[in-house]
Amino acid sequence: MSGKRKRDYRTVLQEVLRILPSPPAVRSITLDFEQALWTVFRELLPNVSLQGCLFHRTQALWRKENWITGTMWPQSCWSLFMLPIRTNNDIEAWHHGLNSRANNRVHLPFYLLVELLLQKARLVSIQIRLVSDGKLSRIQRKKYRLLQSKIFKHWEDFNGNEISARRLLKLCSYLNGPATRT
Repeated sequence: MSGKRKRDYRTVLQEVLRILPSPPAVRSITLDFEQALWTVFRELLPNVSLQGCLFHRTQALWRKENWITGTMWPQSCWSLFMLPIRTNNDIEAWHHGLNSRANNRVHLPFYLLVELLLQKARLVSIQIRLVSDGKLSRIQRKKYRLLQSKIFKHWEDFNGNEISARRLLKLCSYLNGPATRT
């Protein structure tokens, strides 16, 4: 969405909620760190747990943005400890796929967008059934499966009091950032 104003997010989310056949059974959502977006989600889906995206948090830290001590995003929103999904990359990949199916047209006519979304929507109920039956699972590259297993091993070591918090952070920094070993 090009406009990142509260009014724009509210209009879109209200319309999505209106056209759904029933209230969404969503427990948790991973979002970029955009204040207007968070405000609208908190307002319209107050019982949904909001979680920040690790990739975008890391970007903000590298840019030295000073939101970490503010009140907009409490620690529970940006701490990703023991969470298997820490980014919104799956959604961004879905969006990229949608753009590809639209031949990367910037100003896609509305009726073509609706048709593309309808095609995707027809697959959702099938995908939900396949996931529920254990016949469809998330595709994850070997590199990221290995990264995930290393992170979870470090978390388990920390929870078992085998390593300190300082050591946990250092080990995770080796995996997730351009830190140098000291």
